[in-house]
Amino acid sequence: MKHLTQHLYDLAVIELRRPAEIIRDLAGVMCSGVLGPFPEDKREFFEIMGREGVTLVTQIGDFLSRSGLGDELPVNPELDDLAKMARDVVDSCQILAKQKRLTMELRGGEQSLPHVFDRARVDEIMRNLIGNSFKFTPEGGRVLVEVRDLGDRLELSVTDSGKGL
Repeated sequence: MKHLTQHLYDLAVIELRRPAEIIRDLAGVMCSGVLGPFPEDKREFFEIMGREGVTLVTQIGDFLSRSGLGDELPVNPELDDLAKMARDVVDSCQILAKQKRLTMELRGGEQSLPHVFDRARVDEIMRNLIGNSFKFTPEGGRVLVEVRDLGDRLELSVTDSGKGL
């Protein structure tokens, strides 16, 4: 029975990958201008959709990796820019913040913060923290994402005006 359950899980994840790839790729086509002129005020939404599509495809790949590795996810540390990643994530979350009437701010993302880290894992953690802030912060509240260079390491924090635990 466990083998059958794992097989069904693997099939479901594989079936999710293709639509996610299509969403990612179509958003890229919309932004590229291949289909003709595109209003600049709409471009941002498709750029966000494309980035989110990349994230989704990566997460689906992680699920597939997990199915072959037990509970461990692969860790792929590479030189990347935490400030740019934080800007991208905060930009993509702004629409949801507006829907909930939250003020969302990024502090410390102006300067490049190069460091070696696993982008997919840090992205996942950041989105989880922001998602929790959105869930538990009432309308009119504030969510602050902050990235800081502490010399030998970088710090990422998400704070909000919610009640807390």
